[in-house]
Amino acid sequence: MKDVDLIILCGGFGTRLRTISKNTPKILCKINEKPFLEHLLNKISPYNFSNVILSCGYLGDQIEVWVLENGFKDKLITLQEDSPLGTGGAILNSSLNNNNDKIVINGDTIFNIDFNIFYEHFFGKTDVGIGLKNVKKSDYRDSGFVKVDKNMNVLSFNEKKYFSENLKYSYINIGVYFFKNHVLSTFSKKTPLSLEYEVFPSLINSFEVKAYKYDDILIDYGTLNGFIDAQNYFSLN
Repeated sequence: MKDVDLIILCGGFGTRLRTISKNTPKILCKINEKPFLEHLLNKISPYNFSNVILSCGYLGDQIEVWVLENGFKDKLITLQEDSPLGTGGAILNSSLNNNNDKIVINGDTIFNIDFNIFYEHFFGKTDVGIGLKNVKKSDYRDSGFVKVDKNMNVLSFNEKKYFSENLKYSYINIGVYFFKNHVLSTFSKKTPLSLEYEVFPSLINSFEVKAYKYDDILIDYGTLNGFIDAQNYFSLN
């Protein structure tokens, strides 16, 4: 994808998975004998992004070593946080100071998305985009929901109170984002900075934020139950 950078956020502490991950960063935890990062790189390699950036934090030195030892030095850029920047700060830190559009993904989520279609859905139509999935609200009681209008314009973000509204289904953030490069200059410079709780609620006031409706597999393998689901998924695929 010419003039498009992919930023993979993999700087979390992995506290929910600590009994499995121990002293290994989540993205290097082995799922069916392979580090998840290897599964992920197999998925993204056909898209030929201009740059693929691993935004590293906790135990990030292990990720850097893995990249070097497995022959990805010329294909991946690893950037290490000196202190926790939060998801929003990590994106700023990974921008490379170029003019490329950005696609950002969470490094602990399994999904089956066509990045060409995702990018074309937003290109030339909006400066900010987010992937959403319509889910049964009772299955996501601890989650916030994203409120959209009939044209899939995002109206509000992380609506905990939205759970009380009389709707059986609603949209949840899948952790896949699109930004025109100039949007990053509007991010707050505070650290840590949360993309989900600070950046997006602010962007909605300044930009027309569009949504992409996603209908396929979605697994957060950063939880114990999610890790089991991930093992089952890769066993079948």
